[in-house]
Amino acid sequence: MESLTFDRLADFDHEEDMRRFERIYVDNFPPYDRKPFATFARLQDHLTVYVARQDARLIGFGVMLPLPNTPAHYMSYLAVDRPHQGRGVGEQFFRHIVRDLAATTQSQALVWEVDVPHAANVDSLRRVRFYERQGAELIPFVTGYVMPTGPDTTIPMRLMWSPVRDITPPARVLQARAWIEGIYTAVYGHWRHLLPPILRGLPEAYGENT
Repeated sequence: MESLTFDRLADFDHEEDMRRFERIYVDNFPPYDRKPFATFARLQDHLTVYVARQDARLIGFGVMLPLPNTPAHYMSYLAVDRPHQGRGVGEQFFRHIVRDLAATTQSQALVWEVDVPHAANVDSLRRVRFYERQGAELIPFVTGYVMPTGPDTTIPMRLMWSPVRDITPPARVLQARAWIEGIYTAVYGHWRHLLPPILRGLPEAYGENT
């Protein structure tokens, strides 16, 4: 019987692991959403890279980054090799990551970007529904978020989040503001001029008792 395991990638010089990591990365993400692959090894001291293995062979990866000034992690990438998709690997892998963050960090939330879901983009709907089945949610009031893809180009995106701990409260505007500021500080520092209009588009409150 095949053995499915999850752990952290400790050796960025392991040739076979990195070869499979890169192939899954290129195969699952469009060019606008990919950084140079060498970035992962260069920033390994700042990232946590989780890997899924089938009989010790790398079949998936997840890249997490702690956000500054807020108890949250940003999920930069999560992917499973296409031949292993649809078998429950992604669900188990995501739940493992959340449990491990709860056990080893002070984070209360995991946050990530998804393509704007709409009927004409089946893949975007599929991704959102995948995460919703794991207990994650779209942040309903963050509707003006954009992801920089170049010096003068952006793509509209939505933000999803998942609680890391049972005590994590529902997403509120102040939390979302801190998460967005953290993402732009840690990931998109060259494009911080895009941040003010995103923040201005947030409501003063959402669902809070006042």
